[in-house]
Order: sequence, then structure tokens, then C-alpha cells
Amino acid sequence: MHSAVAIANAFIARSIADRTRSLSPTKLHELVYLAHGWNLALTAQPLITGSVVAYRDGVMAALGPGFTASFLQLAAAGAA
Repeated sequence: MHSAVAIANAFIARSIADRTRSLSPTKLHELVYLAHGWNLALTAQPLITGSVVAYRDGVMAALGPGFTASFLQLAAAGAA
């Protein structure tokens, strides 16, 4: 298992490498949540150590305070 922030950082790194400009904070949350769900379905093992939180606007992986720093790195790299 990995921290949700580590998975988010992997998506950020991929986004930077691919020069993707459409990765928003909400999309990043959703990608981590979907990756966790797929991993759980395929391997019967959770991908992230953190929790999944239900918000009014949808279900997302709880990325915590490290998420802000990760997204700021993405923005600084010009991929956000």
C-alpha cells in the first residue's frame, strides 16, 4: 500500500512528462480514488493507506495536507 499523496505525485509526474494541462485538484482526487478502486477490484488489496471520503460533490481519496504541495509543484512546472 502507498500513501494517497504518493499516488497523486505519480499522476502529477505523468502529467508533467506528458505535458497534460487539464489536471485539476478535483481530477487528481478522482484519479487517486479510481486507481484505488481498480486496484482493490483486481487484486483484492487496497492501493492507498488513507481513507476515502464522501463529499457532497462526490467521493474522493483523502489526500491531506501534502496534496496542496504536490499540486503547487505541478503548477510550478507549468502542467496545471
